[in-house]
Amino acid sequence: YLPSWSPDSKKIIFSSDRNGFTKGNVPQDGITMYNMESFQMDLYLVDIETSEIERVTDWIYSDEKSAVFSPDGKEILFVSDFNGIDNIYKKRIDIGDNDSVSTLVELDAFPITNSLNGIESISTSADGKKLVFSTFYKSVFNIQEDSVYWCNADIGWVTGHSFIVYAPLMNVASIMMY
Repeated sequence: YLPSWSPDSKKIIFSSDRNGFTKGNVPQDGITMYNMESFQMDLYLVDIETSEIERVTDWIYSDEKSAVFSPDGKEILFVSDFNGIDNIYKKRIDIGDNDSVSTLVELDAFPITNSLNGIESISTSADGKKLVFSTFYKSVFNIQEDSVYWCNADIGWVTGHSFIVYAPLMNVASIMMY
């Protein structure tokens, strides 16, 4: 899902709900839809030359997608709903001699946005200095002046605050809470 080439065209990063299964650890009976326990989208990196697949993220109960490489291929930007709303994160995907980790999953990722609107479809310029992405209009789903906005979310949670309180108030919309 949403694959992206590395700058040197030697690797592809993609999202998948394969639950950690890579070519080398698939059970001998294979994976079929009826026994696949899929609950999250993670990022995976495939080496084109060796066909090896390595898991890049493993944040439980969150989805990672839309990954793009840095110009040198040593970092990625990606979208994740780790904090409850899709935001952009940055992560190294190059393990150095001084690192105390052995897998890409163990390398930390850091948020670079804190949007209350949800971010989708990121893209960078060839030199890596410019970033574009899609987001909601006026912090929410295109609220009009006569809109009454309904959101079925706990107001104490990030989504509830964003979609029930802040966005409608910023756009002078009526709010219905139950």
